[in-house]
This record gives sequence, C-alpha cells and structure tokens, in this order.
Amino acid sequence: MSAMTPLEVERRLKVWREHIVAVEAAYDALYALTKASPESSLCAPSSALSNAYTEAVAEIVGDSKEWLIWWWLEARMGKHRLLTDSVQVRGLRVKVGSLRALARVIVETREP
Repeated sequence: MSAMTPLEVERRLKVWREHIVAVEAAYDALYALTKASPESSLCAPSSALSNAYTEAVAEIVGDSKEWLIWWWLEARMGKHRLLTDSVQVRGLRVKVGSLRALARVIVETREP
C-alpha cells in the first residue's frame, strides 16, 4: 500500500475524531452519574478500545511519531493552544490547530 496523501490522512482523522469525541461524551455522562474513573472496571474496557482504535488509525495513516496520541490526550483535540501553536517539525515551527494541519505533520514526519 502506498503512503497516504495529507488529504487522505485528514479524511481518516475526521472519522477517528468523531468516534473518540462520541466515546468521551458518553464517558462524561457516565461519570456525572457514577463518578467512575477511566481506570475503573466499568470504564476500562472503553478506554482500552479507544486507545487500540487510535493506535490502529495511527498505523493506517503512517503516524510513527504518536501525533494522534499527542493530539488527543495532550493537545485535547487541538483545544490546548499553547501546545498546538508552535510545534517543531523538521527544524521549523508550525501551527497544528486543525486536523488538516495534523495530517500534514503526520505525512511530513513519516519514517522513510
């Protein structure tokens, strides 16, 4: 399989984001009722599935640098502007404020 273009990567990231956001919304609703942590026996399977799904999508799009994990857990899907406004990519500072920008970063930092 040939390497995906930034547009192809972005399409897959949009689907990934929709699913992760939906799972997080469901968890938030469950937490409001039960105060169950993500590590609890009630929530751990869902957390594990979200992590495995993210790893699978990362592999499909060629993200060998864990950009998806960073975007999701650290940059909070792009909402954490201190992290997304200045990312070092191949010696240059770039802004990663959208899935389109994230897709370009993934493509630009792929392992040869």
